[in-house]
Amino acid sequence: MRTRVYSLLSIICGASLFGSCVTGGSTGKPIVLGDTSTIVTETDSAYLKDFVEDIKPSSASSAPPADSSTTPMASTLAPDTAAKQPTQPEQPVAKTEKEETEKEEVSVGEEGLAIVFKNVSVVIPGIKARSGSSQKAISNAASVTYQLTRGTLNNKQIKVSGGTVESISQKVQSVIEVRNNLGTLELSNLTATSGWEKLRGGKNAYTISALTASQLPEPRISPSSLRSAVSRAAKAQRMKKAKEQQWLAAIKNVRRADQKPLRLSMKSVTWKIDGKDASGKRYSKQVRMDI
Repeated sequence: MRTRVYSLLSIICGASLFGSCVTGGSTGKPIVLGDTSTIVTETDSAYLKDFVEDIKPSSASSAPPADSSTTPMASTLAPDTAAKQPTQPEQPVAKTEKEETEKEEVSVGEEGLAIVFKNVSVVIPGIKARSGSSQKAISNAASVTYQLTRGTLNNKQIKVSGGTVESISQKVQSVIEVRNNLGTLELSNLTATSGWEKLRGGKNAYTISALTASQLPEPRISPSSLRSAVSRAAKAQRMKKAKEQQWLAAIKNVRRADQKPLRLSMKSVTWKIDGKDASGKRYSKQVRMDI
């Protein structure tokens, strides 16, 4: 049965194909290559329209596209910004209050230290020093403190102007130091201070004296106070325990302040200036110099 169905389908398909060939052949003769009479030319413009754009090759002489990375910057700027602006002169920078204060703190010149109070001026030639106070503060102060930065004090003169000096007195503070191959260790709690002693001089000029090591006041010490002072100084410097023990061993047999490796040094000196200013008003000024 299946064979008959297949045979029937084959006959129907073959008849259909044969019919299409016969129908197609009735429209005209087959096209023969090289025979112009068999070529069919389309005349309808609707079917002759080309939907593909023509390729237009660029001319070999045309300039290549500009590279934005190599384009000069001036070409992208407006004329007023591309042009080189004239250099403006630098304006002087105003000094801060701190800078002005620091300038006033060191009132030191070629002649030495000059201290200008409101009613009297004091000059110590041949030294340089600095103060943490401004000139305005110094002017109205009864006492000032300086740190010696250059020069020595012994045998220097204190010169006062702006009135009449009645007396200049001096007191000295000394401190014990330990000096050896380990370095220098100041024992700040082993100090001594002298009493007020008048300096020699006149006509507003007085001579600084009695500042040599042998003339300094000597602190009282004991083995226990010495060890305590060394330990305190070591802790202040955050010294390692091993090094602290080396310092303690260095002063083990010391009994006097003038015994090695101890050394007596001047820590500070203070002068008290008493007198009358130009108007006859009494004044008393103190100047302390830390060493």
